[in-house]
Amino acid sequence: ALLTWPSPAPAKHPCRPAGPMEPLSVDFKDAPLRKVVRFVSCAAELAIILEPPSLASHTITVIAPRPVHVADLVPLLRAALRHAKLSLTPRGSYLVIRPERDHVPSKSRSSKGR
Repeated sequence: ALLTWPSPAPAKHPCRPAGPMEPLSVDFKDAPLRKVVRFVSCAAELAIILEPPSLASHTITVIAPRPVHVADLVPLLRAALRHAKLSLTPRGSYLVIRPERDHVPSKSRSSKGR
């Protein structure tokens, strides 16, 4: 028997991996990020972490006009996250979703007065 700690609460919808060519309907309008991440994580059998965990309630929209295959889920999620100013980064055997880092230009030192 597989033991986990703490014991996970039973999910309302069981996690089910999708077959490689199984068409998946993607229709999440202003959905909590946790719901979209769970869908992608289950279908693609990927571990995805939210940093910080409070991102779970952040809402995003991911809609595909036609069903997509598992291989297209991560690029689709990445595009939706980018639009929401979030990034999806591989880290070892899992993916991390976090706020995009603002690229602050480095302050150049003035040659005056030194």
